[in-house]
Amino acid sequence: MKKRRFTAAIMAALITALMLTACSGTADNSISSNDADTSSTVSMSEQNDVSESIAKETATTASAVQTSNSNNEEEYFSERDLSGEYDASDAVKITCSDSGFKVEGEGASVSGNVLTISAAGTYIVSGTIKDGRIVVDAGDDDKVQIVLNNCSITSSDYSAVYVKNADKTFITLADGTKNTITDGKEYKSDSSNEDESSVDSAIFSKDDLVINGSGELTVNGNMSHAIVSKDDLKITGGTISAASVGSAVIGKDSVRIANAKLTITSGGDGIKSTNDEEVGKGFVYLESGDITITSENDAVQAEGELIVLKAVINGTTGGGSANSEKTHADDMGGFGGWGGWGSAATSSSEDSSSAKGLKAGGNITVNGAAVSLNCADDTV
Repeated sequence: MKKRRFTAAIMAALITALMLTACSGTADNSISSNDADTSSTVSMSEQNDVSESIAKETATTASAVQTSNSNNEEEYFSERDLSGEYDASDAVKITCSDSGFKVEGEGASVSGNVLTISAAGTYIVSGTIKDGRIVVDAGDDDKVQIVLNNCSITSSDYSAVYVKNADKTFITLADGTKNTITDGKEYKSDSSNEDESSVDSAIFSKDDLVINGSGELTVNGNMSHAIVSKDDLKITGGTISAASVGSAVIGKDSVRIANAKLTITSGGDGIKSTNDEEVGKGFVYLESGDITITSENDAVQAEGELIVLKAVINGTTGGGSANSEKTHADDMGGFGGWGGWGSAATSSSEDSSSAKGLKAGGNITVNGAAVSLNCADDTV
């Protein structure tokens, strides 16, 4: 039993060392501020008994993770998810201004300050509207591509882009463009309609949502969230800045990110997936990209599995480790303070107001990533 306890302690230290090899910054940026408690010790002879087998096991595990993730891009993203391409010659052209939306083509209609897209196809939107919104209400099998081409949409009293129904919606950021999506601080919706009352973000989708392309996008979530999908949310390109009063980037079934540059400022969690009812869902998959998160609560939270591969992540939660007032008890041979690998991380995993760095209800895999975290709570 004693040997198993020491084995667990050394494994925790080795895993932490592997994770922090690629990290930048000071010690406070890599572990929580409660890292001083190392009351238990492991003798050199005991280390020699287990270190060789643990090192072999760790190397084998790392190799297995690398092999299992070798084709993840194909598994987690379709070719269209990643490409961001579109045919401008065959697209519907939409111009927005203070006088409303102007549509050239079929598949979209205008009522007041609301543009409704009702059919599959590509829609290129340009111009600025200070009080209007886009609603996608297409067929169950329809794929809709909205190309933002130097477009700014502000809705004073609702979600600025609302996907009510579609198979999948692509928001493509045209190359070399700057785009802004902003919602109002208070929504005026039919509170008797449960479906409508659940809308709570500047970009809100009830179905699969993909953000791709190579342009820039600023999303301001003034009511609550910045970007929400009630199915899968994929972000595969562009330079995106998301600021929100509540949690910023949410995909219920999954959040999958590759090749994008994200800067997130959040009054809640930075990135999270919330499905805790279905097996295999509620996961976050960060394949690549450059992600900077400043959040009051967790930087990245998954109800299921959390996978971080070649992404670069810089996160500050709850104002950083200087704001930590947590006491830390551990049962892993005194190594619990290292990034929260001890019992405190487990016992507080249900804390919805936590300010952790990487948090998951399932497995956490970090492989080939550069992660720097400065947290008021456990880093992992």
